[in-house]
Amino acid sequence: MAGKVVYINSETVGKGDERLGGILMANFLRTLGDSAEKPVAIFLINGGVKLAAEGSPVLDHLAHLEETGVEVLSCRTCVEWFDLEQKIEVGRISSMAAFVQLAMGNQVISP
Repeated sequence: MAGKVVYINSETVGKGDERLGGILMANFLRTLGDSAEKPVAIFLINGGVKLAAEGSPVLDHLAHLEETGVEVLSCRTCVEWFDLEQKIEVGRISSMAAFVQLAMGNQVISP
């Protein structure tokens, strides 16, 4: 049975107020961590990789998800673009090929 992969491409949810978007992202990740049904993975791409990096306000939420068996994957190209290779604190750096493979076998959702 296929699972779900959460695709996050930004530090925020929605468009408009960035501060509100950050609050919404934290709420999304916290609620996801508290839910009975978990995704098989979270794939962070573009600015979303900053969520797994040092200083991110949602590191605890991502760490909790990882502790419950959710893979937290950060796009290698994006991590390199933002010069975060040594700053990723949760999950692991992965490839676009890995994301494509996950996406083809699972339902992809986004906050």
